[in-house]
Amino acid sequence: MKCWLQLSKDAQRARLHELEEDPRTAWRVSPEDWKSHRDHDRLARLAERLRRATSRPATPWHVINAADPRSRNLAVGDYVLQRFAAHLRSHRKIPAPTKPRRVTPLRPAGMRRLQSLPLDQQLSGEVYEEKRDKWLGRLNQLVRQAAERRRSIVWVFEGWDAAGKGGAIRRLTDAIDARDYRVIPVAKPTDEEKLHHYLWRFWRHVPRAGMVTIYDRSWYGRVLVERIEGFCRDDEWKRAFGEINDFETQLAEHGIIVLKFWLHVSKDEQLRRFRDREDTEYKRHKINAEDWRNRRQWHAYEAAVGDMLSLSANPTAPWHLVPSNNKRYARLQIIKTSCQQIAAALER
Repeated sequence: MKCWLQLSKDAQRARLHELEEDPRTAWRVSPEDWKSHRDHDRLARLAERLRRATSRPATPWHVINAADPRSRNLAVGDYVLQRFAAHLRSHRKIPAPTKPRRVTPLRPAGMRRLQSLPLDQQLSGEVYEEKRDKWLGRLNQLVRQAAERRRSIVWVFEGWDAAGKGGAIRRLTDAIDARDYRVIPVAKPTDEEKLHHYLWRFWRHVPRAGMVTIYDRSWYGRVLVERIEGFCRDDEWKRAFGEINDFETQLAEHGIIVLKFWLHVSKDEQLRRFRDREDTEYKRHKINAEDWRNRRQWHAYEAAVGDMLSLSANPTAPWHLVPSNNKRYARLQIIKTSCQQIAAALER
């Protein structure tokens, strides 16, 4: 609810004089108030532009004449009551979220892009170590340059279970001072987080100037797991594509460098890694029934990921698809691509 209390220049002058003449309220009037009064006409034109630019069907401005205090208060109360009543009427019609019977892609081109990604790349340990050190050194320099210019960096890692997100993040952070970054592992929302807009828990961790935040899974859960499991309604996850694009655009326009990676493995490779985790004692904590249940929904996730790639192809924060059947190849690609993207951003 957005109320604009409108006051003419004459009414404002009379109110300022009235406040000044009463010793009990004279403290309310400052030189800044009189300066604003002298600029009343210019500020009124700016206010009109502001209301036109920020009035939307769901969040319109309601202008109220504030010359008479009693009339003003009644008008505000009546407007608030009307908006509450309209909100309650509209929300009675919204059904509770239900799990979809089938996930149908909105943009099949995204799924085709995912399926056509070549996964047969190989990289020997010797070549990997040689090139890794070179690119880690370069990454260290670029992160420091970004910090000197007060440019923050946000890494977003998404991918299949067992695709290697955690391992890639650990190698990446080898190049960054531990005091300068935070890794945010994203699991199901807490009770507190459920009471807020879904982006709230990610906004909380956006880094301050010159710092780094790495999201191990992210806000894209809204259009992946929440869509597939029915944790939100169809209109909510469909609307989320626009919300997420706006969110990332705001980060980029603020000067934050946003890097997004999807780590892609084949279904057979994922199965091999799952079994390896079950058979290796020190890896068993990485596998649970939830992983196997998600695997049975592979095709549903594939369709949702395809839509994510197509509908969140934000020019300010593009997706980088990483073939991850070979972990060494994937890790090197992530470090190398990060260097290239940060360097390009610093040049702009």
